[in-house]
Amino acid sequence: MQKYIQKIGFIILILWAGNLSLHAQEMQWSNPIKLKGGAIFPKVIGENKAGVFLMRYRNRFYSKSVFLERYNSDLNLDLSLYIDLKKSQILKIQMTPKGILMIKSKRNKSAKNYIITGSWLSYDLKPLSEDIILFAHQNKQPLGSNTIQLCLNDSLNQLSISMLNYENNYPTVKSYLFDLNYNLIHKKSHRFNYMQRLTLKDACINNRGVVSLYCYVTNQLESNVKAIILTIRPDTINSYTFSDTTNIGSGSLIYNRSNDAAQFAGFYGLPNSSGFVGAVFSNFNSTKLTWETVYRRFDPKWLKTLNTGFFNSNTISGDFKLKSCVPKSDGGVVIIAEQKDITTESDVYVINGISQSTAKNIYKFNEILTLSYDNEFFTEWQHKITKNQITINDGGYFSSAALFVGQKYIQLLYNDQFRNSGEVVQYTIYNNGQTTRQKLIKTELDYLAVIPEGAMQVSSDKIIIPTYKNRRFSLLKLIYN
Repeated sequence: MQKYIQKIGFIILILWAGNLSLHAQEMQWSNPIKLKGGAIFPKVIGENKAGVFLMRYRNRFYSKSVFLERYNSDLNLDLSLYIDLKKSQILKIQMTPKGILMIKSKRNKSAKNYIITGSWLSYDLKPLSEDIILFAHQNKQPLGSNTIQLCLNDSLNQLSISMLNYENNYPTVKSYLFDLNYNLIHKKSHRFNYMQRLTLKDACINNRGVVSLYCYVTNQLESNVKAIILTIRPDTINSYTFSDTTNIGSGSLIYNRSNDAAQFAGFYGLPNSSGFVGAVFSNFNSTKLTWETVYRRFDPKWLKTLNTGFFNSNTISGDFKLKSCVPKSDGGVVIIAEQKDITTESDVYVINGISQSTAKNIYKFNEILTLSYDNEFFTEWQHKITKNQITINDGGYFSSAALFVGQKYIQLLYNDQFRNSGEVVQYTIYNNGQTTRQKLIKTELDYLAVIPEGAMQVSSDKIIIPTYKNRRFSLLKLIYN
């Protein structure tokens, strides 16, 4: 009898714990909207007392059919603004205490060049200023992250813009620092050697105006690639090159609020070999004015358990890209990396004796790896999450995962083979490495698919995610207790 009572009590405890986990968050939905036309990319840009702000756009260069929308506290749409982009492109939109900052690149007809401009919108989506010219450039093609990097500091009072230019075949980085009245604080320039090709990868700025710029430099004669970090200070520019005995793969600059400094984290491989063998970390030494780097090999036992299909069991595949790097309060870091692969398949067929060809892009978002490192960058725990998201010609619209970082856990939310089930998985990783996996919503009637690329964590306890619920667009706000 006592054992029976103990079993009943244990079952009740499990049910209570399960109920607790399911109700550890509050869900709020916007009214569903039926969208017209082709794919419309939504992106949450923030939330404040005025409401939730969303940007919609037709292409990924933010140069066509861009709308800004404001939703009220009940997630009802109450304002919408069409951004008129005539031969121009939005480079950055960000919410600040002053208003909505907007940086654009546009054609300057009179000078026959292109200019970078800055302007402001109020939270009622009304102009606060005319476009202010920041500087000119000669890049005719739409600007991407490989050409220009923009970032604001943590205090949201300084804007850094770093841009690639070619001057007499010499690649040159020009870095501009502005205050939020668009006054130039300083401008710096760094020229690389002749016959090198430069690619900008990431940027970070601290509250003292020091900019860190991560980039690849390819020697066109030797076909080798070097990873370099430029440290752009008010008086000097320092260049740091990672060791030639390593091949730096996907990497990211992280801002660490605890010491107001940038960190670098990424994966590395060995020269003339495929895949990654470990993680690399680097911190800037302000006394020596250089970066100090640590390399940590992956655990061989863990690598054998991955079974990713890669031919070398001593590495992980080189198509893993860093999704996020989360600094921890103890000085360590959590790396979240996702395996992404885009392939193109072509078919040739004959109609009435005439050859025709078609091509399709296949997007594969497979595993996510999460790795936790302590303050000396030794491994604490690691996990593999399998998603197996495969889509065709959709740009990976419903693929990948939305990320929420809390004090006690990290949440990854992703579509679980949505074409078949219409369900979203909430994968929780606690600080001690323990994990849970559950459906975000489980009903017979609701079809739900999240749009991870448009999601944003807007505060320490909230994330807002664009979704398709029952085939209509809707915003989902998750509030974690």
